[in-house]
Amino acid sequence: MSAIPYNSFKQDFTFVKSLGKGNCAVVNLVYHTLDKKSYAHKQISAHSSEEVSQAINEIEVVLGLD
Repeated sequence: MSAIPYNSFKQDFTFVKSLGKGNCAVVNLVYHTLDKKSYAHKQISAHSSEEVSQAINEIEVVLGLD
């Protein structure tokens, strides 16, 4: 998985609408202007080392779904 730099994300994606909100995350529907596809974008706010660890674990689980 490669991280997309924030500036590139803002240039390449357009916000469509909010899909949901939880304690530590917001999920938005975004449109990629280059490949013309829609994606769910989850933005996680992690303020402690435990929250960072949980976020990394979630990312690893999602990557394993392929």
